[in-house]
Amino acid sequence: MSNINNKDSSTEWNCKEDVGCVPPRRQNLNMERLDNENEDSVPDFMKKTFYLAAAGEGKKLREKHDESCDEFCDAWNRSLADYKDIFQGKDMWNDGKYGEAKNHIKNAFGDMNNRKAMLNEIEKGIKDETFSRENGLDVCKSQCEERSRDDTEDQFLRFFAEWEEEFCDGLNK
Repeated sequence: MSNINNKDSSTEWNCKEDVGCVPPRRQNLNMERLDNENEDSVPDFMKKTFYLAAAGEGKKLREKHDESCDEFCDAWNRSLADYKDIFQGKDMWNDGKYGEAKNHIKNAFGDMNNRKAMLNEIEKGIKDETFSRENGLDVCKSQCEERSRDDTEDQFLRFFAEWEEEFCDGLNK
């Protein structure tokens, strides 16, 4: 699996005692430029960078799941929920670059209310870009909306459900 900004893309679940197990999809989430130290206090830059990273993730996932809207939609909805967790400072995965990105987002957007309002504004643009006709994902849009997960679902539970699906798929092969 390729990753725009991580040459050491993981294909294995990473388990830590205090976090639980984190899927490869989350470990390889496109965080391009979100960990840039030079721009951490400029909200417009961070807003655009966050938008571009999430939209880029949609393109990356479509390349990986190019034959199945079902698989793409599951991965996309989970990744979008992970981006929301990162933006809101609720992400479980806290290694170097992801921790830096969370700090830059916090510095740029401040308190949680401001971040939630900004996230609502950014999310529509991310979805529009991801499901644009140019990206070839317009055919998956309604299916992805139907398969969308509840935004309040805990990240740990999303990870567990993802592990369960992979485990069961492995048993059925």
